[in-house]
Amino acid sequence: MLNDLETHGKRLIDSNGTYDSEMARDSAIPAESFDEILGWLNPDRDVAGSIYVQLRNDLAKIFTWNRCPDPEGLTDEVFDRVAKKVP
Repeated sequence: MLNDLETHGKRLIDSNGTYDSEMARDSAIPAESFDEILGWLNPDRDVAGSIYVQLRNDLAKIFTWNRCPDPEGLTDEVFDRVAKKVP
């Protein structure tokens, strides 16, 4: 599942299962914070990746339903802010 973790057509998890912050669109999430977020979502990395993707999709839908001008950008901003809160 993590090999399929993509955002905006760019792979966030490389073939080794490592977060690639270079590929994340306008993302300021360091790899360590991303790993912490995944660990918080679920101890099983594949399950955590699925949850992460679903959360991103659901959040983008909420922004779309509310007619926000850049739903994907706002979703990125939410996850960037969450990453800053992760110890």
